[in-house]
Amino acid sequence: MDFAAAIRYLESAMRFGIEPSLDGIRALADAMGRPQDAFVSVQITGTNGKSSTTRACAALLEAEGLAAAAYTSPHLESYAERIELGGLPIGEDDFALAMTAAASAARAVGDGERSFTEFELLTAAALWLMRERGVDVACLEVGMGGRWDATSVVDPAVAVITGVGLDHTERLGSTVEAIAEDKAQIIKPGASVVLGPGTAPVAGIFLERAEGFGLHPRFVAEDSAPSPVEEALTVRYAVRRRPNRPGGAIELDARGIHA
Repeated sequence: MDFAAAIRYLESAMRFGIEPSLDGIRALADAMGRPQDAFVSVQITGTNGKSSTTRACAALLEAEGLAAAAYTSPHLESYAERIELGGLPIGEDDFALAMTAAASAARAVGDGERSFTEFELLTAAALWLMRERGVDVACLEVGMGGRWDATSVVDPAVAVITGVGLDHTERLGSTVEAIAEDKAQIIKPGASVVLGPGTAPVAGIFLERAEGFGLHPRFVAEDSAPSPVEEALTVRYAVRRRPNRPGGAIELDARGIHA
């Protein structure tokens, strides 16, 4: 299918809404040969800051000489913006190619009763394209929550929670604690866990899940702000200069063993 056909296909899937299950994305990924196993993944959730953190992570990895990809949502003008390779959104041809692969997988595992959501199809397409383009590390922004999000088909090497507020309360719960419990599900055995400053009020929820897997999260704190973990596991930062124009740079100092 071409780009226009790919968009029509996606729009036809939107009516199926949100499915609280990983069965759909797992079926698609299995039909595509489990592309998520071909690279390392960084999974990023949180109420705010997910997209910018995802892009910053990919940019840092690219600067270290790795082939990095970013998967973010939503888009501003084009669905193709959601998948970035080498710091740039993919082209319409690559998007159409990836969606064709996802649609083929959907047909292969569909049984007349199983339908796939827009986000499941997009995520499957993104993972497939990242494998085809030889990505070393994929930085994946969670669409909503963490427990049932399609990006949770991966077992992340690094799980990042930027912060927690009241978001998607109709799906995730009516309290910050309930939402934190949902987002905490991206913490899986063997992952390195990074907690942003915005997690401080509910850090105990993330620390408890991490402790269950024998993990020791790093916490990012500004200057002398309190940290819920020992200082050796705390990364402290201070902003020295903020951008004063579009495209401007932020300058900051970071200190700590894991800075």
